[in-house]
Amino acid sequence: LRCSAIPPDAADIAATAAAALAGQIGPAADAVGAAASLGAPAAASAAVGGGRSEVTWQVVVGAIAGVIPFIVASIEFGKRIAAQQRCEQCQGSGLQLVGRYYRRCSACGGFLPWQSWRRFFLG
Repeated sequence: LRCSAIPPDAADIAATAAAALAGQIGPAADAVGAAASLGAPAAASAAVGGGRSEVTWQVVVGAIAGVIPFIVASIEFGKRIAAQQRCEQCQGSGLQLVGRYYRRCSACGGFLPWQSWRRFFLG
């Protein structure tokens, strides 16, 4: 009996490769033949549909739509950071000492805690 975990003989592999190169196996033979003559990366590109890809209007619109949220977020975050740094109550730290604990500044919102994240989350 032959177990399926045992790899096939080298002769079986060589016979299958020879049949593929001879065009006896079908559409897969074209990709194998191309791999042998063009090299593996070029054959993979040719098998997938290869050729040059074009930048269409959909790609441009998608790229713009993907970048716009990051631009808007950076502008808004910049505004909040600038407002916090100008705050008179917390002197730009984002945290105020209330009793024994630090709390987020009520004037600027304490967007970023420049003193400590631990104080920010525990306050």
